Amino acid sequence: VAVAAAKAAEEEAERVRLAERVRLEEEASRKRTEDEQAAAAAMAVAKAEEARKATEEEEKAATAHAERRQEEARRVKREQDEAERMKLEQEEGKRLKGEQGEAEGEAERVRKEKVQAQRQHFQDAHTAAAEEERGAGG
Repeated sequence: VAVAAAKAAEEEAERVRLAERVRLEEEASRKRTEDEQAAAAAMAVAKAEEARKATEEEEKAATAHAERRQEEARRVKREQDEAERMKLEQEEGKRLKGEQGEAEGEAERVRKEKVQAQRQHFQDAHTAAAEEERGAGG
């Protein structure tokens, strides 16, 4: 009887050891699963952060590019406006020069008319004086 009791006790102890080993293996497996899930979650968070940073950098680059394009467009517009202003000034200068030439031509014509009128007046006066002399002397 003692042998059977000892054997039963030994089997019970073996069963308890086996149950403990199974429990420990399940706990280790559960822990590995939790660790794997935590690692996967950490990796997902890291990838999301990396993607957010990359998107942020792309947005910064796109914004900087757009700002450079706007500045270039403003520079080109300023240059076009300056060229247009210079063209208008040149045309105005030509117009004024033309008007000045016309005014100078008109002034010269008036001067010539005055000289001609003075000559004619002098000639008329001379002719009248000569006729008076002939009339008086004649």
